[in-house]
Amino acid sequence: KLGAANKAESDKYYLLLDSIIKQYFSALENHNLKPVNHTIHLFKANINDHYNDDEVHLGWKKYTTKEVKRYPVPGNHLTMMVLPNVAELGKALQEGLNNH
Repeated sequence: KLGAANKAESDKYYLLLDSIIKQYFSALENHNLKPVNHTIHLFKANINDHYNDDEVHLGWKKYTTKEVKRYPVPGNHLTMMVLPNVAELGKALQEGLNNH
């Protein structure tokens, strides 16, 4: 019984994830994003596991007329949000709030 409940939960999760991904790509294809007149706060993981031709701003500079403020945090795109890295992410978020 436990396995069936976990499978149902898992199936529901992946259906939701699939829906989110489809909506993301639809928005990306159908909307023309214009730069905002605000600073972008980039919490950059120190382990880069994705290729990006803009290692400094990770592509965010084109979305602002102001600066992209970088906050280095330990981990990769996912592990920066779990223990023990999330504590450093929290400190970086607080720094961004304090200095904005």
